[in-house]
Amino acid sequence: MPLALLFAAMTLANPLDASLGRAPARKEEWRNLLAATPKEQKKAVEYLLTYMPLSDLQTLPVDKVAEAVRLAYEARKAVSWGKKIPDAIFFDSVVPYASVTEPRQSMRADWFTRYAETVKNSKSPGEAALLINARLFKDTKVTYNTHRLRTDQSPPETIAQGMATCTGLSIMLVDALRAVGVPSRVAGIPSWPGRGGNHTWVEVWDKGSWHFVGAAEPDSKGLDHAWFAEEAGRVPGVNPQESIYAVIYKPTGVTFPLVWNDEAQIPAQNVTANYHLALAKAQPRLMVEVKEHGERVIADVIALNAANGDQCLRGKSLGPQADINLFLNAPAKDGDTYEVTVMHNGKRLTRQATVKGDTVVRVDLDDPAADNAGFSEAAAAQAWQEFLAKPDPALKADFDANQVKTADRAASYKWRTVGTKPKDGWGLVIAMHGGGSGPKSMNDGEWNYMSAPTTRTIRKPEATSISRFEPRTMNGTGSTTMRSVPWSSG
Repeated sequence: MPLALLFAAMTLANPLDASLGRAPARKEEWRNLLAATPKEQKKAVEYLLTYMPLSDLQTLPVDKVAEAVRLAYEARKAVSWGKKIPDAIFFDSVVPYASVTEPRQSMRADWFTRYAETVKNSKSPGEAALLINARLFKDTKVTYNTHRLRTDQSPPETIAQGMATCTGLSIMLVDALRAVGVPSRVAGIPSWPGRGGNHTWVEVWDKGSWHFVGAAEPDSKGLDHAWFAEEAGRVPGVNPQESIYAVIYKPTGVTFPLVWNDEAQIPAQNVTANYHLALAKAQPRLMVEVKEHGERVIADVIALNAANGDQCLRGKSLGPQADINLFLNAPAKDGDTYEVTVMHNGKRLTRQATVKGDTVVRVDLDDPAADNAGFSEAAAAQAWQEFLAKPDPALKADFDANQVKTADRAASYKWRTVGTKPKDGWGLVIAMHGGGSGPKSMNDGEWNYMSAPTTRTIRKPEATSISRFEPRTMNGTGSTTMRSVPWSSG
């Protein structure tokens, strides 16, 4: 029965009968479970059977449901705050045996044995959740890694591999939290607005409302603090694929658009509004990802504003162990164009990107031709003409004074030509004086000797028509010992 029909069936006089009627071959088996269930637990079993996914109703072993309910009540009694959890929250976010489409392999009994003592003296579900999140993944030696078997792994699958991505980590945390009585549920977004990429995390019910936490990402500041907090606060929630959802057990008519299974119908609530932040208009960001051989690599990155050369970003790209939704990033100006240069293992590639909202620049080190496509001869010529049309006053002043300056250094130079300019352009000679680390007087003498008209530094007969550039070492410091270097003609 499609989820929409199940939702409609809930309005019938006896929704439990309507649900069991979806799997007539097992109706008696489920009725027997209800008859054998202790009175105080019957409502929980009825809740599971009434809203159970059809595939589970047809195939899930009865003892799995019985165990989930029994352990949920044991966990509720084991903590001081258990009795304060409303039944509606308890039935939907503690009792259920699974979260989304993962194999039905809950480790609830194991988690309860291991962590019941850890949370016994906790003062709230939120405190208990933070304690479990801080220990669970260390204890099981599980880390974030995109080489996991699949997205929706069960906890045993994740532990066997020692790895999972955000969805598998969240499934595992929810399983452990429910095992100790903490109301919890999987939440996430199918696609971040503007740049794509899904993300999954966990919501925890605490002190009357829902709060978020990143699975395997404990934050010392507590609940509602995670790297994605600002990201989620920017989500407008207009596009269903770009909205935030929380998984629930009882159908509402809304489903979570699962990236890994677009046919699955997982009941959910659109909770985007819960994440909206009281922010001023968010400044867009320039984000950079670098890959080699199909994997993220840690590379040196620098991004400069193409119009004025101002540095926007400098740092190292994130490697394979970082969440795929995280990027090296920095605030940028909407509409501005930036030159992003990447250096890694002897490779140096440059990309251009114009910022429009959050903008991700993806650099593939295996495709240098494509990555440098923006720097054609025509583009270079156009950039030069634009520069000439509006020269920088400070640079013009330095040029007129025959000097080159940086923030803390200055170097004078002389420029002269020898002979007549050839039709195909001057041949360039960059002349470097000696002096090394000698005193200023020595370097002055070497420079003046090198630039004297009588100095015979041109040795090749064909270089009789040249343009000579003769720099003075910066601020009287030493220089290279190379005297004269023929360059290209141009």
